[in-house]
Amino acid sequence: MRKIYTDVKMNEAMWQVIEKEHMEMMTKQTITDKEWNRFVSKYEDSFAEEVSILALDFWNERDTEAIE
Repeated sequence: MRKIYTDVKMNEAMWQVIEKEHMEMMTKQTITDKEWNRFVSKYEDSFAEEVSILALDFWNERDTEAIE
């Protein structure tokens, strides 16, 4: 397994990583390396954008009264 992060403190960042094995477990399908590499190449930027939008939505919907 490769290291995908740098020197970010884990409690200071939100991460979402989907690995091939995770997708295989969710779909109950076997995925070849070729299929996975093509999938990642096609969707990695969109995935990052969508996760960023989701994080912003969560931030905007947070319960600010509970934080104060």
